[in-house]
Amino acid sequence: MSIVEHPLKDTLDSELNVDNCESWFPLIQMHTTLKGSRDVSQNNDYFCMSAVKNSIAEYKSKSEIEIWHLQPTNNAFLKSILRLVKHVHNLSKAFLILYFVSNYAPDGADQVEASYECYKFVMTNEKLIVDPKCQEQLKKIKRNYPVIKTQHLLHAYGLNDDDLIKLVEYPSELIHRLYHHEIILKGGKLDINTLVKEIAELHDIKEEKIQFKLLQMWLSFTSDMASSDNTLLDETLYEDQNIVGTVGVEDMSTAAENVKRANYILASWPKDVAVQFLIGHMYPPEG
Repeated sequence: MSIVEHPLKDTLDSELNVDNCESWFPLIQMHTTLKGSRDVSQNNDYFCMSAVKNSIAEYKSKSEIEIWHLQPTNNAFLKSILRLVKHVHNLSKAFLILYFVSNYAPDGADQVEASYECYKFVMTNEKLIVDPKCQEQLKKIKRNYPVIKTQHLLHAYGLNDDDLIKLVEYPSELIHRLYHHEIILKGGKLDINTLVKEIAELHDIKEEKIQFKLLQMWLSFTSDMASSDNTLLDETLYEDQNIVGTVGVEDMSTAAENVKRANYILASWPKDVAVQFLIGHMYPPEG
């Protein structure tokens, strides 16, 4: 009976981890009953929290140099966490466990998956997570998951240069920058349109609106250049031909790039929609 007299947390606190915690539940329940307490669920929650903290501490001590992992380094660990969370009765504490894990997961795929599980839990249970201490964390995970996932997508596509990474919190600007990336002009195999679609869905924005504005800008510019070329020719008929030639080449080069970028977007649209847009652009309604 000594175990009844001795606080169980003194015995188990340092022994628990996410892999062995479930095996201790019968002892925890027996100890709680013998002590005459009815707080079995509360005790379970406490020891689940302890197990997660111990495992995270051990996991961190073994972590390698921080790099962005494109693939998960330890799927089994997250699965153990998710299995343990099912035994936590207090939803606020269950959320804090998932939030804690998402913060300390290795950079890259592990962090994305942990953040997604936390995000998914919040989307399902947000109204039931009533602890005031959780409210700030709830806002953070809803804001942070799309950002972390966006960052991971950029790494996965090999587009992780600093100029793009710093825009992960500004998805509209990021999409705008992606459509101005040189890879479109070089004809690379990366599918920027698919990447843009994934980013837009993550942040609940309409990529079509951004694409439409870009198309208007690019194609209007080429149209303006075409009409202004005649005026420029008339005004500079007797000027130095070398200067005129240089300006013309630069303008035509920019116009050609604009057309190529516009075609890249239009190629991802249904053909009838793309044709309708081009007709509307070439023959805008009068008045």
